[in-house]
Amino acid sequence: MKTLTNIQEALRNYAPGNTKSLADCFFGDNDYMMTWQINNICNFNCPYCGHYTNDDEDVYTYSPAHIEQCFNSTGKTWHIIITGGEPFLHKHIIEICERLTQNHYISVNTNLSLPLIKQFADRINPEKVLTINASIHYSERKKRNNVDEYIDHFLYLQDRGFIIVGSYVVYPNAIDQFVTDLEFFFSKGLKRLSSKVFEGEYQGKIYPMSYTAKEMEIITRYMSNSIEMPQYLQFRNFKGQRCATGRRMLSMKPNGDIERCLTEHTPMGNFFDGSVSMSTRDRVCVSEECTCPYQGLLFSYKKKALLGWFSK
Repeated sequence: MKTLTNIQEALRNYAPGNTKSLADCFFGDNDYMMTWQINNICNFNCPYCGHYTNDDEDVYTYSPAHIEQCFNSTGKTWHIIITGGEPFLHKHIIEICERLTQNHYISVNTNLSLPLIKQFADRINPEKVLTINASIHYSERKKRNNVDEYIDHFLYLQDRGFIIVGSYVVYPNAIDQFVTDLEFFFSKGLKRLSSKVFEGEYQGKIYPMSYTAKEMEIITRYMSNSIEMPQYLQFRNFKGQRCATGRRMLSMKPNGDIERCLTEHTPMGNFFDGSVSMSTRDRVCVSEECTCPYQGLLFSYKKKALLGWFSK
């Protein structure tokens, strides 16, 4: 039986030139995905991330019950990737996750720094949470003296059966220490940890292109297939290929506004006010670079060539 829970299995089977998308090969016909930036505020201030200091003014326009109904009324099974900002700063995050996991699946990107983490672990069914991407942000935690808090929250979730992965952004000034840092967390009993490349500018150099070959070899050695894969670095241009984003995969802002994907910001209405207009057919990608290659890996494909004179 095809199911969207096999996301990592699907990604490991990517090959350029496929005439069917990985989603078509590995997901059920009724399985759909949504990346939802649930808020715009974060309590951390990491140098390699956006500084989320002002939340969206419409973030609490819709109740958790209304949000649940909007997903249920589609008649589809959704994998909702909840990100931010920091999702656990959303005052309704637990109720929203409880409601969504009755009929759908979620993944959560979080820094594990809020007390609500344990409430989440106690109230949410781990079988309906595909992945918790727990950003380590080690330098920020050391400044705040809360490394032990991260370990405690990680183990609490891990012991309750959640698939949780500690994600370590290898900022250029941390290249010489990130392996030692990861080994420290492994020694504390954290089972799944992954390196993650920095994307952006540092001291006049553009990354990840400016990592040396040796640095990249070490970084990819510590990538966990549960959350981060070398394919993420190899395949980033899907321009000219058909892509099912906008049809089977949507990108949503805190207030429910829908865009085709995280790269192509074509507006498609609002999911929560009933004005959303999902594509009925797949469209050609026009972006030079996919800012979230996993979306491209899962949903892009090359149209099968026609035979004979029709192929021209």
